[in-house]
Amino acid sequence: TTFLKSHKRKHIAIDDLRYRTQRHFFSHTMSFLFQSQHKTIVFAITENQMWGWGVLLQGAEMAKVSFKEKCEKNDSTLAKEAKKL
Repeated sequence: TTFLKSHKRKHIAIDDLRYRTQRHFFSHTMSFLFQSQHKTIVFAITENQMWGWGVLLQGAEMAKVSFKEKCEKNDSTLAKEAKKL
């Protein structure tokens, strides 16, 4: 919840040509920000559960997506999941 409240920004920097990973540490929450040309996916990992927040660039709307499969806490696995969305 603290992560969502702190990430309600409407202006997000986008890397045009490639995926870039930025790590932000909040209290007991590790999040991975994957940036692409079309959209930005924010992953927050807490207690072995992975939730993805997709921020649409047009309206800057935030939608919560839950993944059925548990994901390992590493960049390569998260990158694969991000590219599927």
